[in-house]
Amino acid sequence: MVESRELETLMRIDGVRAAEVGTIVDRAVTTPRELWAHVEDTVLPELENRYPGLGLAWSRTGVGDDGQSLAPLAYTLPVALLVIYMIIAIQFRSYVQPLVVLTAMPLAAAGAVLAHLLLGYDLNLSSAFGVIAVLGVVINDTLLLMDRCNSLRARSELPAIAAIAGAVRERFRPIFLTTVTTVGGLLPVLYLKSEATVSNYVPMVVSIIGGLAAGSLGILFVVPAILLLGEGVRERARMAWPRQVDAAT
Repeated sequence: MVESRELETLMRIDGVRAAEVGTIVDRAVTTPRELWAHVEDTVLPELENRYPGLGLAWSRTGVGDDGQSLAPLAYTLPVALLVIYMIIAIQFRSYVQPLVVLTAMPLAAAGAVLAHLLLGYDLNLSSAFGVIAVLGVVINDTLLLMDRCNSLRARSELPAIAAIAGAVRERFRPIFLTTVTTVGGLLPVLYLKSEATVSNYVPMVVSIIGGLAAGSLGILFVVPAILLLGEGVRERARMAWPRQVDAAT
């Protein structure tokens, strides 16, 4: 009798003896993409050289599937943006102001990407869901600012710069508190260390935190600047083509 160690389960694929090997990535040491690059460039070639005729089949669950999962966004996201534009245009009775509202979206997306770079996380499917979630919050905050600016101009004959400054002063507190309370509530999630949390929830939280921070700064500083520039352009255009400009805005 000879004592030996064997696999707990024998696997065969098309009648050929096979074995399945998996791993869990410790993100404190490396990232899934770095580990996969090492396996693909070093480990797999060594196995093929050491065992001629060895058949290898591999997959990158959670690393290579994200692109395929996000493919529908290529046509659903533009449709959603078009619907948002139409709703805002009907509400504000303007073709230009919805474009100003949507300018906060790329700022939020850039903030989400920057937060991943600063904190050392890879962009994945959860990150994309976080960006989509934060875009709704940013659009809502921008609508608050735009609606107040329009209300001030409609109720009094304030110049554009005074109405925009007044709207920023009045909406600063709710926008700031929304950002601070949301970010503060999500920060504890960043300190969770379980593998499921790190891979599924932390990237989403990072996107929301970075997107809210950058989006709020854009709403309070960039959007008012765009409004002032737009008002200057509209005044000049109104002097040249009064009827066409009034009908468009």
